[in-house]
Amino acid sequence: MSHKTAFLGSKPIFPLLMKMGIPVAIGMLINALYNIVDSIFVGQGVGPLAIAALTVVFPLQMLVSSFAQAIGFGAASIVSRRLGEKRYDDAANAIGTAYSAVFICTVISIAILYIFMQPVLALFGATENIMPYALEYFEIVCMGFLFFALSMTANGLLRAEGNSRISMNGMIIGAVINCLLDPLFIFGFHWGVRGAATATVISQAISCIYLFSVYVTKKNHIPLTLKNFKIKAAMLAESSVLGIPAFIQEAGMSFLAFVINNSVRYYGGDIALTGFGMVNRFNMLIILPVIGIIQGFQPIAGFNV
Repeated sequence: MSHKTAFLGSKPIFPLLMKMGIPVAIGMLINALYNIVDSIFVGQGVGPLAIAALTVVFPLQMLVSSFAQAIGFGAASIVSRRLGEKRYDDAANAIGTAYSAVFICTVISIAILYIFMQPVLALFGATENIMPYALEYFEIVCMGFLFFALSMTANGLLRAEGNSRISMNGMIIGAVINCLLDPLFIFGFHWGVRGAATATVISQAISCIYLFSVYVTKKNHIPLTLKNFKIKAAMLAESSVLGIPAFIQEAGMSFLAFVINNSVRYYGGDIALTGFGMVNRFNMLIILPVIGIIQGFQPIAGFNV
């Protein structure tokens, strides 16, 4: 097993950074493009208020994923460092603990959000006109939050063991499927905003299945067994502490979106919220690829620490 990850400690830094970072940056760029295309389909097929509904729901997805960021990114740091130390059993336990903990946290978060759906959407900026679209979209798309959170965790953990290309493939597969299903469900089946939500959930599920199929087909570098998925308290505690910066970043962005959504809605109205949502998606074209390069460096630093 050691030869599969040895390149993280033996190749020159810059070529290694390109090898690890560029696939992630490409995957994130494709995701950013998908978000823009998704908004275009929704705007043309349903209307501008539906785009505003997507803008309201987006920070809620970020809030749920912040737990996956905290646990998953913290565990990824442990995995890359344990691989550098050749402590493969500890790396496997970190992976299993992360997946189990993220699953439990995300299910609880989804249940809470679903129960308090309407007041939460109102809190995040849904007006009387936007609320019907937001409810239609959210009651379906929140079911996909679990796939999204697990996929985010898998992306980080697979990168930590040197599988950045598989991580990229997972992101691209999800984005491409979503772009194919959006026009079919919105224009072909006339499902409106529910069609956009259904396409999102299906694409997230397929992306998640692809990423986890890596473990079934043994294409990953760290063999896992069922015993590895038992939550280890010490491992979870270390992952959570290491993941605090990632949690603050993701939860902070969600809080910032909450503040901006309500400010834009108050001072500019529903259409202004639609405009902000579109501009924010274009901003992601610049931000996400840069984040991808940074995330590609993490396993290199961890392995060689």
